[in-house]
Amino acid sequence: MSMRSPAPSLGKVEFLVLLWTTFAAFAALYGPQPLLPVIQQHFGVGSQSASLLMTLAILPLGLAPVCYGYILNLCSTRRLLQLTTALCALVLLAASFTTAFWQLLALRTLTGLLVPAILLALMTHISLHSRQESLQRAMAIYTTTTMFGAFLGRIGSGFITSWLGWQAAFLTYALLLGSVLPCLLLLQRTRSTQHDVFSPAHLLGVLRQPGLLLLMLIGPLCIFAHASVLNLAPFRMRELLPDAGSWATGLLYVPAFICS
Repeated sequence: MSMRSPAPSLGKVEFLVLLWTTFAAFAALYGPQPLLPVIQQHFGVGSQSASLLMTLAILPLGLAPVCYGYILNLCSTRRLLQLTTALCALVLLAASFTTAFWQLLALRTLTGLLVPAILLALMTHISLHSRQESLQRAMAIYTTTTMFGAFLGRIGSGFITSWLGWQAAFLTYALLLGSVLPCLLLLQRTRSTQHDVFSPAHLLGVLRQPGLLLLMLIGPLCIFAHASVLNLAPFRMRELLPDAGSWATGLLYVPAFICS
């Protein structure tokens, strides 16, 4: 079992810092989605290749937290947040200066590896410092913030790209995450806590339960189907409306936000 050491409760200012970090991380992760046709045209690649910018960034979301669980046993959530947020901001800054598609693809893969660490540290910090009676409310607000970050990140990147180009959108993501770093100094200093770590034998034992594997596959399959449709949407819109700009493409994701 995980050991939860006594710690001061989560203050309002600290909670706002965590929500701002959550918003910035999801904006950086999903913001480039409406820019795929623009990036495709800029680098002269196919639509499938351009879509890899989202696929390689989203794919680690379900795998990386397993490895990061080990890191949380060695450092505090505050330290992990500071390190991964700073690295992610630097990666996004480098992405705004790329001159080759493979470079952008590699940097998006790094973003996909860093964002899960940010999210794991955020959720762990909230759970460790929230009172039991307010934990459910705190996590509900956190989840809502993730949706707003993904939605407004797409809208904002479309607007910025229409005026300044896609490179400016990536620079904005870097500045957005960079603005989080001074705020993270306000988080409580806590020592690392011991958590259960991934055990392949334990996982196999769980998966042997009848029908559990099929049940567990429903979530990932729904997420990949949803992400696939949203990746194809900007290309299809450009086919139907060739004159539609990045701003209009960003607005294409409004129905997805309302449904979520």
